[in-house]
Amino acid sequence: MAPPPVLKDIALKRLVLAYDHGQGATGFRVEADVDFPLGGLDAGLDVKVSLSKSGESQTYDQEYEARLVLGVPRQGGGDDTVRTLTFDIKDVQHAEFSAVCEDSKGVSFADLAGLLGVTDPPAFLAGPAVSGLTVGYASARKSIVLAAREKGGGSLVVSPAS
Repeated sequence: MAPPPVLKDIALKRLVLAYDHGQGATGFRVEADVDFPLGGLDAGLDVKVSLSKSGESQTYDQEYEARLVLGVPRQGGGDDTVRTLTFDIKDVQHAEFSAVCEDSKGVSFADLAGLLGVTDPPAFLAGPAVSGLTVGYASARKSIVLAAREKGGGSLVVSPAS
């Protein structure tokens, strides 16, 4: 039996299903690591989800964590044609999360625009190189924070006024 077309290029690297039932605690955990093509990029996704209940509580504590690793071709090619961008997402319970992207070599805004599907980004985006990018969201405060760290040492934080 052939897998559905949407699954044909997904390579499952690791799958963990666990149920824990011990003294005063109960929990369920799922972890999966997969590789797959994402548009023209090579991607890897690691996901961890756990639910745990302590004592007589009728509710479960939830923990979610994910890491997306993308191989991004540089605009214009060159000797170092593929950059690796890593996005870590944690603390998504309570509709709050942060995503962090790191690249020690620095990524231009043109490379990031290409990652988002912009085929011909403006030339002025090719200059600044970002080595770290963080996006945070909190639904209770209805706020988004964006922080960028420049390869040369500068930084920028953008947050809405309270």
